Amino acid sequence: IVDANNNVLAFVAPTAGVNLAPMVGQQVSVRGSKGYMPEYKRPYVVASEARPRMAAAVTPGPR
Repeated sequence: IVDANNNVLAFVAPTAGVNLAPMVGQQVSVRGSKGYMPEYKRPYVVASEARPRMAAAVTPGPR
């Protein structure tokens, strides 16, 4: 997972039956077991679920 500047925030590995390939380059929500990779100084997630995030609805302000 990377931020808007392409900095690595976390590594993600899928569990069996989870296909992450179609989500590359998209904003996603990931659920699963968390851990830490000391050699990279970054967290990781073993994804048991991943889905594209929906765009937030824009609510017009008062006029």
